[in-house]
Amino acid sequence: MKPRGIQWYSTLPSIKIALIIWTLCIEPCKNKEQLTMGIVVPSDFFMKRTTNAKIFEKKNGIASIDDDDFRLALSRYRFDITRLELKAISKTAGYSPWDILDVICEKIMTNKWNTVLYANYNEEFNAASVQYLLSLLSFMGIPTIVWVPFKSGLAENPSESLNLQLTPSVYHIDAALLKLMNHYSWSRFSIITTNIPGNAELVATMRRMIKTEFEGREYVLLDSVKIWNAQNSAEVYEQLKVIKDSDARIIVLYASRAEAIEIMQAAQSETLNIATDEYLWIVTHQAVLFDEEQRLEFPVGMLGLTFGEDDTLWDRPTFFSAIEIGMDVWLEGIKQFILANPDPARANSTNPPSLVPNFSCEPNQTAYWADGQILYKYMQGVNLSDKNIQFKPDGTLKEFAFKVMNFNKDHIWKSVGVFDADGLKLDDISWPGDAATPPRDRPEKYHLKVVTLEEPPYVTYSDLDPRTWKCNPGASLCRMKPLNITQQYSFENATRNSTLYRCCSGFCIDLLNLLAEKMGFDYELYVVEDRKWGAPDSKDENGKPMWNGLVKDLMDHKADMCMTSLKINPERSSVISFSVPFLETGITIVVAVREGAISPKAFLEPFDIKSWLLILLAAIQVVAVSVFLFEWGSPYGFNRQKRPVTRDESHGRKSDSKHHQHRFSLFRSFWLIWAMLFGAAVNVDNPRGVSSRFMANIWALFAVVFLASYTANLAAFMIAKEEYYDLKGIQDPMLHNPFAVNPAFKFATVNSGATSINLKKNYPNMYSYMQQWNKVNAAEGTQAVKDKKIDAFIYDATVLEYRASHDEGCKLKTVGNWYAMTGYGVSFPKDSKYVDTVNEHLLQLIQRGDLERLQKYWLAGACKKNNQRGVSSHPLKIVNFTSAYILLAGGILLGALLLLMEHVYFKCFRPKLRKWDKCGCCGLISLSMGKSLTFEQSVMETLDLTKNYKCKNPICETQRWKVQHELDLALLKIERLHMRLRTHGFEIQEKAVWRDNRPKAITFREEPDVCNMPRKRKNFKQQASQDKPSYDVHKENKEFPLANDKTHIVPASRPSSTPEQEHKPKTSPSFWKSKKKDKDKSATPSPQPYRSKTPPPPYNAVDPKNKTRHLGGRQYSGVRSDPPIDHLEMETVL
Repeated sequence: MKPRGIQWYSTLPSIKIALIIWTLCIEPCKNKEQLTMGIVVPSDFFMKRTTNAKIFEKKNGIASIDDDDFRLALSRYRFDITRLELKAISKTAGYSPWDILDVICEKIMTNKWNTVLYANYNEEFNAASVQYLLSLLSFMGIPTIVWVPFKSGLAENPSESLNLQLTPSVYHIDAALLKLMNHYSWSRFSIITTNIPGNAELVATMRRMIKTEFEGREYVLLDSVKIWNAQNSAEVYEQLKVIKDSDARIIVLYASRAEAIEIMQAAQSETLNIATDEYLWIVTHQAVLFDEEQRLEFPVGMLGLTFGEDDTLWDRPTFFSAIEIGMDVWLEGIKQFILANPDPARANSTNPPSLVPNFSCEPNQTAYWADGQILYKYMQGVNLSDKNIQFKPDGTLKEFAFKVMNFNKDHIWKSVGVFDADGLKLDDISWPGDAATPPRDRPEKYHLKVVTLEEPPYVTYSDLDPRTWKCNPGASLCRMKPLNITQQYSFENATRNSTLYRCCSGFCIDLLNLLAEKMGFDYELYVVEDRKWGAPDSKDENGKPMWNGLVKDLMDHKADMCMTSLKINPERSSVISFSVPFLETGITIVVAVREGAISPKAFLEPFDIKSWLLILLAAIQVVAVSVFLFEWGSPYGFNRQKRPVTRDESHGRKSDSKHHQHRFSLFRSFWLIWAMLFGAAVNVDNPRGVSSRFMANIWALFAVVFLASYTANLAAFMIAKEEYYDLKGIQDPMLHNPFAVNPAFKFATVNSGATSINLKKNYPNMYSYMQQWNKVNAAEGTQAVKDKKIDAFIYDATVLEYRASHDEGCKLKTVGNWYAMTGYGVSFPKDSKYVDTVNEHLLQLIQRGDLERLQKYWLAGACKKNNQRGVSSHPLKIVNFTSAYILLAGGILLGALLLLMEHVYFKCFRPKLRKWDKCGCCGLISLSMGKSLTFEQSVMETLDLTKNYKCKNPICETQRWKVQHELDLALLKIERLHMRLRTHGFEIQEKAVWRDNRPKAITFREEPDVCNMPRKRKNFKQQASQDKPSYDVHKENKEFPLANDKTHIVPASRPSSTPEQEHKPKTSPSFWKSKKKDKDKSATPSPQPYRSKTPPPPYNAVDPKNKTRHLGGRQYSGVRSDPPIDHLEMETVL
């Protein structure tokens, strides 16, 4: 048993045969719809009969199609293949709108035409009416196939049109023309068009194609002339004169046959004479004439482009071949449509596409066939490879073949080549004048006289090479004297005389050489005799201005062209002609740059005033106060007290020291911040607190950034600044009122130049003042500025910019805004024929960037201050440090002022401030101020100095220990004497000696807190009897009253004293004297000594428990035989 799939495929042929039988036998019995294509041809009986024969042949060919799939699909659409009808109209579609509408309603809509083929070989038909018909058909949605050989641009409509063009488009014509010109290396040409369809498109397409360098060659369209009415001979002559005045030698004519005859007759006239051997005319297919009488009007050697099967005329085979191709395109489009939609019943849409239009001329019926665009797309995609028919998206052919025709000396158009997809193939051609070679695309070289004048960098003079007596490459020989003088010598001898001939080079000379190459001319270059630019210097008898210089030579036609930096202005433009500007310029001012003195505030100039105020008056103050406040609030610093805490106190232990080693205040915070800012190597007191130290580190980071930025920019300001007159422009007050300064401000310009003309016209007072200093040229003017003969020089901006940038030593500088903006132009005699050609070439050079390259080469540059190689700087002089010396001198004066203020403070303000500052708050601000207000602070400072003193050799240490030992023995002896005196009842005067438990010092105890003392103090004796103060060295009585109001002395204390007893005043001889005087004045009785019941240990006994030594009741640490001073102790002295 066979598989089911094989059984299915085996039954397919029988099913297909059944469907074909149904299609051929049963289905034709039903009513079928007709597919109709209308053909519009000229009103010609023979053409109508032949066209009907072609239609009948095509119908028979359609009936004999053996494509089963196509016939099956066609039957499903209910189309009768045997009744497929093609209708023809023997009309030109009418010449009036009514005739066109009548054809549309009676023929096209009534017969349901789904495509129209319009073919017309007649040259004289009304193109506007045909254009109107094609537009209406596209509006109705009916595809149109067009064949109009004489109106190539007729069917080239916008993208929404439904036209398929069988004739060549303007793109094909332009491509064939450029291919032909490229074959003979022609790159310069002109186009003449008339008002036939496609004339504007032809020129626009040509410009677009040459812009992209078609076939790798650069083309130049010199002129594009349009003749609206070729029957008007005046208009024809006027437009052709433009061609004559140009350099065009290759001329393309796009016109009809009748128009071409009129144009060629005018071109061959004696007035124009532009059909000679130097000119070559190329006509398009519309103007190729085959009539014997008419073609005699054409010159020998013309070239033409045409197409067709016969070389003699627009033959009938070509016409009927076009109709046959149109029908093939339509039939192939129908076939593709049906095969793409084989079964309309199964279409997804409720309204499947139809090949039969449903429009009508009735008012209530639609006049648009939407499915026509679908049919147009299928027809557009047709590819008839055997006939080379394939369309582009715009409806034109992708490729088209042209024949190249040549009008030979027998006055016959002969085919000499073909242009198709394979390229251009040519045979021998008869050229104009029976020449053996093709003509050039430009005229033979002509000679021009060019006048110039020196103006670096535009024109620069140099001597000839003494070896060859020729100019170097890029330079041109220029005559320096009039021709009547140079003709007295032979050319060889004249060139060796530098007063007669020199070499000219520069921007304008390079531009002149480019124009000579592009335009094909030779030139003779000479310098104007009076060496002036050109300005009216006098008037003739009729009151007209008489010019001089370059302008005069052009007005007198001594020169054909002027090439130099001649500025364009209205006065010159009225008497000579200028090209488009090749470089913009204006008027500016140049002044001299002189070395000036360094600013006294140069050290401040790296930052502006706002930055300095922010750093000095804000940042430093805020950071210094912040560091002090953080330290004052830190438990490791002040702990919000008036004095710093000791290290024991910061760790929660009782302090065993009477002195505070940490020193810090607000002013010391400022000192720290300033020292860190400038990295000064000075002694500073650092904070203890974590927050204050962190803030100091942040400030150190800021200082690094600040110093790096400051030093990086300081060098630029420590050099001598350049001084110059910073004028704002031509409107600067110093120019309009030069006597406002002393001496008067002097400035100048060049006589007979554009600048002098402008100033004379707009600023007559300024011009009359500056005339006494005017110069001959710009070189003299800039040198006068450098020599201080004048203060400023006014001239062309680009010239002064060049001179300033190339000045030796950079002593020139342009200032102010440019004024009177204009440009340099190539100048000619009035109404010269070369102006338009030069303009065109200049625009091309500007567009290609050639002028920009010349400008960068000649105008760019930077002056060099140092001409010696290897030397980049000079030693610094004292003048470079003027500001630093001023800063140092200012610091010395400020220090002297501060010293004076210190003396004023100590003599005038300290006593008042001491009475006011009872709590010692000034010590928080400044330690020096606090010490100056209290005696205790001064003594403590001396004790600290003594404490921190260390011997630097053993001898010093031995002597110091010996003196200390003798002092201890003396004090011990005094103590025993006091005890004996008290035993015997002697009364002892109160004098106190303090001994410090710290070695190397004898100090006073610090004053008690006056702010915390009781207002009423008890009697000394009552206090002694009640409290029984002890002189035992192992105890401390904090409440012991003082005998002196000025310097208070309190009993001794043990080493484990409170933190308030850390600092003790140091003894001095003056102190004892003061105490003695105070004692005599005081009447307070001395307290009685207290005797301890426990006898003191023997002298020099060692305690075995703690290894301490006892000296007369005093305990010393260690095992040293000679004890140091142990602790503070008060004894009375006789």
